[in-house]
Amino acid sequence: MKFLMRICFSLLSLIAVTSSFKEIDWKRNQSETGEARLRHKLFHTHYNPDLRPVVNRSDKVTVHLGISLHQIINVDAKNQLMQVSLWIRQAWFNPFLTWNQSDYDGVNQININAKQVWIPDIYLYNNAAADQDGALDRFKTKIVLSSNGRNMWLGPVLYTFSCKIDVAFFPFDEQLCSMKFGSWTYDGYRVDVQMEAEEGDTKKFVTSGEWDLISLPAHRNEIIYVCCPEPYPDVTFTVQIRRRTTYYYINLIIPCALITCK
Repeated sequence: MKFLMRICFSLLSLIAVTSSFKEIDWKRNQSETGEARLRHKLFHTHYNPDLRPVVNRSDKVTVHLGISLHQIINVDAKNQLMQVSLWIRQAWFNPFLTWNQSDYDGVNQININAKQVWIPDIYLYNNAAADQDGALDRFKTKIVLSSNGRNMWLGPVLYTFSCKIDVAFFPFDEQLCSMKFGSWTYDGYRVDVQMEAEEGDTKKFVTSGEWDLISLPAHRNEIIYVCCPEPYPDVTFTVQIRRRTTYYYINLIIPCALITCK
């Protein structure tokens, strides 16, 4: 009986040791992959995410900004507000986060947390939501980092922003509501905000029951504010919409006309 117990104990010990070695080998193999070595090279060799990604202090970081408009949630004439659902794209280059793909098993892109790298502090200037500050650095999505140093950050957002809504020609009115994006603390000499394209993307726009989307042009502006002598660039997207009149014809105008005729 004791002999059998010794054999069982020996077998169990052997299994435990073998499993430990397999786990060690697995961890070693994982740490030796191209992506693991790349991440160690990029982020564990004195990289500081608080510093602007420029070789010379006088250089500026160029951030290209674009949006995809998904839906117009609400147009609030009483409170002069518009609420929209967007995807926002930010792209910039970081010369300190580049690599040769052939040195890392052909890895050409990795997904990284925003806290690991420098990110621009782009804000929606005319944000009007009480529970949001309009910052674009709150995205929980990851940044796609390419071997040439390009950072691409795409994230969904629901924005409420101020808009001067004029209903004098209701129900035949058109509205122009603008979203103004720019850096909150960096002037144009340090962070230059540029348009990704001359207009926002509307390919995935969900049609509104009350409004037709006419256009979504983009414009870049440079403004010198009273506080500071440096220029502050911004990219402004203007949502141009026209009210659909069919509903009001059927439910308002025609009944009123019939009543008047009587």
